[in-house]
Amino acid sequence: MNKVFVSIEQHKNHLAEHSFCQHLRNAEYPDKSIFSFVPLMSFFVLGFRDLLEYMRVPFPSNQTEFLLNEHCTEDSDHWLWFLQDLETLELPIGAWGGEKISDSLHLIWAPQNAAIRRQIYDIVVLINSCKNAQEKLVIIECLEAAFAAFIESLNVLTKRMGVYQQLVYFGEHHYDKESEHTMGSWLDSAEPKAQKAPKAKGTIRYPVMEQMIDDIFQGFEAMFSCWEKGIEISMQRDTRVAWLQ
Repeated sequence: MNKVFVSIEQHKNHLAEHSFCQHLRNAEYPDKSIFSFVPLMSFFVLGFRDLLEYMRVPFPSNQTEFLLNEHCTEDSDHWLWFLQDLETLELPIGAWGGEKISDSLHLIWAPQNAAIRRQIYDIVVLINSCKNAQEKLVIIECLEAAFAAFIESLNVLTKRMGVYQQLVYFGEHHYDKESEHTMGSWLDSAEPKAQKAPKAKGTIRYPVMEQMIDDIFQGFEAMFSCWEKGIEISMQRDTRVAWLQ
């Protein structure tokens, strides 16, 4: 698994240099409008909760399967933290596309945001292609690494804004809970992951896993671009409103 972990770490580091992550880290005088990408995360965050259930092994029979299920359980309530942060952030209606629920649904399912939804669908296909729990753990590692690239950049922003301790999904609470994980923690680097990797029942198809890792991170690149565009559109909208006033 060492080779797999190293590959994921390399992809994570590359993703962390995406212009969206750089924007979060480098925003010098941010206000609440910089969180206007959060509504666009809704489909992925809620879909991630379903991915965990889909990956779960109904009747685990070996250490790897038990570890997979344990990790799925550890992350199963994170979507509730996301909803809690939506209340805390109190984003303006413009960030949701308008005043009506139909505006928000249109925003989430708009053609220009298809890459966000596509990532969930594509991962479902990859889960179906896995031959054992060990290969499913590779998917989890990719998801956690991609989230690390995002949250470590966001932490710079939330600490600068003084909201790191107030936010649950996007702040200190999530970080503390992640440190308690048995497997798949995005706080780990490739080296400690390799040290505690379970002895799997079944073999890893390394060429298949390498392609899977590439595909997953390409999907995150496209998704981050959608989130970045969401910030730009929201800022343009706020500028127009201010000008009209």
